[in-house]
Amino acid sequence: MFFYKLRKDKTMKNKFKKITQIILALLITVALGLVYLGVRDYHILMREKPIDNVVHSIIIDDDFVSFSEIDQMVKDAVVVTEDRRFYERKSALDLKAIGRATVRNIKNFQFLEGGSTIPQQLAKNMYFDHSASLRRKVSEYLIAKDLLNEYNKDEILTMYLNLIYFGDGYYGISEAAEGYFDKSALELNDHEATLLAGLPQAPPIYHLSGNYEGARKRQSQVLRRLVDNDFITEKRAKEIYNMGDSYEKEND
Repeated sequence: MFFYKLRKDKTMKNKFKKITQIILALLITVALGLVYLGVRDYHILMREKPIDNVVHSIIIDDDFVSFSEIDQMVKDAVVVTEDRRFYERKSALDLKAIGRATVRNIKNFQFLEGGSTIPQQLAKNMYFDHSASLRRKVSEYLIAKDLLNEYNKDEILTMYLNLIYFGDGYYGISEAAEGYFDKSALELNDHEATLLAGLPQAPPIYHLSGNYEGARKRQSQVLRRLVDNDFITEKRAKEIYNMGDSYEKEND
């Protein structure tokens, strides 16, 4: 009886091992298929819309602003919030950010955080809608890699800031600065800059016309990251945040 049970347990373990191997093989096959399709889509896109052509269409837009025409706090706040290692990293991917996001999403059983870098987000805004899939992520990565090969980091950040959505119908930092504060992108004060820097994560949620309180909470997270990464001091962060009090009074 004892040996029969051992043989039975061993048989069950072997069956489980085989099933696991089959499932793993299927997953690998599906993943490889999606990678193949993503690479194919990338080559089709590059034939139809070469990167240089898309970049040219961005630069000639009437609302385009150059790197020097954007307030420095906007640039610092967006980088530290969206892609902290942007200027340090050579790759289009941030493996640390991907790992952190994956762990957080698994722990919470929902998609709370992505691991996309600024080059990846720029690629998405240049070529894709906001749907997500592994197949599209492959194409996105290859485009991001091309962007890093053809343009410097300041140029990539400038294009990103000119394309991202800030809510309330405002695309790009120029439209957002003008629409929300009646200022140019260079005239923004530190409060306005850090407030805007928090919006691209979820514009439908944080847009200023409908959820100013939520945008302020998001701003406090942006300021926290600026402090943690030695861009500003704790004291300056509090001063910047408190500047919003006068804005609230003006809009009551």
